[in-house]
Amino acid sequence: MASILTTSTSPTTQRHDSRLIRNPITTRTATQQQQPKRTPRPPNSFILYRKENAVNYPKLTAAELSRILGERWSKETPERKAHYARLAKIAEHEHSLKYPEYKFCPAKRGTGKKAKALKAAAKAGLSTDADHTMRTPAPYSSPPSIHWTTPSSSTSHHCIPFDHHQK
Repeated sequence: MASILTTSTSPTTQRHDSRLIRNPITTRTATQQQQPKRTPRPPNSFILYRKENAVNYPKLTAAELSRILGERWSKETPERKAHYARLAKIAEHEHSLKYPEYKFCPAKRGTGKKAKALKAAAKAGLSTDADHTMRTPAPYSSPPSIHWTTPSSSTSHHCIPFDHHQK
């Protein structure tokens, strides 16, 4: 890790990078302070880039800011991206020292508050926005896959192909 720390060009840059990597308690929201059991994930290179550049767009919503900075990030030079990748490595190392038992475990789909609310509404027979949204199927780059079903052991039928995408 020492080699990563020495790649910054000046002491001023090192101090700035250090402030960017560390997230003092005073900058966290009140809700995060109320939930101390949840260990935050270490920031990746884009998150550090976003954090540093967000101050230039104080009036944008989070979605607008992420869209604009995402476009800018994709146009950044490889050297600039490498700088943030080094910062992310440093942040990850510091995170591993601060939370040695941390292991990222993403939540399973359908277990969040929104999924539970949709299930409760469906159980109560209420209509939800999800019931009325129409989805356009993604274009296929190859023909739809055919799934084979096997009959139960009590029957003597052969396996029959079943195409889930056929109408």
